[in-house]
Amino acid sequence: EPGKCGAPAVALQLGERLRQSLDTTVRLSRRSEPGGIVCGVSGGSDSLALLLLLKETADAAGVRLHAVTVDHGLRPESRAEAEFVADICARHDIPHTILSWRPKSKANSEMARLARHRLLATHARELGIGVIALGHTADDQRETCLMRMRAGSHLPGLAGARTLDVSPAWPEGRCLVIHRPLLSQTRKELRTFLTSHHQQWIEDPSNSDPSSIRVRLRNLLMTRPSIAATVDRLRNAASLIRDRTDALLFDLPPDAVAWDAFNTARMNLATLETIPRVAQWALFDSVIQCATGRAQPTPGRALDVFETLVTSPPGTRLTGAGALLEREHSSIAVYRDAGALKSTLSQTVDRARETGIWDGRYALQDPADIPTTTLQRNGHPQLPKGQIKSVPPLARETLPFLPEEAALTTLGEQRFRKLLETRGMNAAGVSIS
Repeated sequence: EPGKCGAPAVALQLGERLRQSLDTTVRLSRRSEPGGIVCGVSGGSDSLALLLLLKETADAAGVRLHAVTVDHGLRPESRAEAEFVADICARHDIPHTILSWRPKSKANSEMARLARHRLLATHARELGIGVIALGHTADDQRETCLMRMRAGSHLPGLAGARTLDVSPAWPEGRCLVIHRPLLSQTRKELRTFLTSHHQQWIEDPSNSDPSSIRVRLRNLLMTRPSIAATVDRLRNAASLIRDRTDALLFDLPPDAVAWDAFNTARMNLATLETIPRVAQWALFDSVIQCATGRAQPTPGRALDVFETLVTSPPGTRLTGAGALLEREHSSIAVYRDAGALKSTLSQTVDRARETGIWDGRYALQDPADIPTTTLQRNGHPQLPKGQIKSVPPLARETLPFLPEEAALTTLGEQRFRKLLETRGMNAAGVSIS
């Protein structure tokens, strides 16, 4: 049931306090054609507050705002909650779309989160919108910090979500950015704002489920202010380190990472030696993601592979996180791992049919030309000897085999530059014009 609001004594002027952040969302919306903002709205207090705040700012700027609710089907009430949001949007003259997700097998909250990002990204691209606004708060940041600490995250990971970042959905979210204008605000402040506007919100019953780790950590933070204060100090320190790292990577010379026509990246060892180890790890993480087409960040254990390669002799080869890495004389080359691709080739083909992107690394100009195999399988070239020689041996079993007239666009470098640019802008707090 939607939660009832009490009558507030004083209405918080939240819009004025968030003016600069909301204006940034609007400016981001103008970086694509025809432009606009997609706002993800679940019906909870955080996302509803963001929607109403953005409505005023977008209207004043003449920017279209489109609300989207994902009906994940994980609870019987999910459809009614989506309709609840639709009614609010209708009253405020905000276009609204309900997107449904029905998993093929039993799903957990992480699967639902990724599906939600994919659906939001796909819809935004269909609308010609390049920015998705999400209502994460300071409370979410604290909880995420504790969750990641529990999982053994490296220090930069404890910083939580960035205010401005690339979409975590890949390849659906290519060229899209996520903006989180409310990260400095608490959930209590947002609920006071909604109460002042006589607006109800949905109380998700999973937010009070004691079996949920996040709920238990949330309760700990609420009942132990000293722990919450310690988490804030730790998260602020982690944010400072991460932001400085992002700014440093943004300023690296172009030859720090060289990309070839086969989506292979080469990290310049001389340049690596000029930056701190934590920045090397972050760069390695980004390169791995973009060279392998991964949607998710590189697992922490893959950093051990990087440490080993840095001190290994030329010719050393190791695998990890879907990549084949080779220590060369002056660089570390990052290829897609043929073994990892082979084990998921059928899923790769299915995803290419859905997205027009093959293995997260190549855009197909003609969606009808879906490669079902690679240039070389089981040691046997599928091209004449003269043509196959032009392809580096380590790349042959990971390149899609297409008819001669078909064309591919390599995505690795484009994605890599977009990632560094967006995070560099976030770290610098750049006012986007």
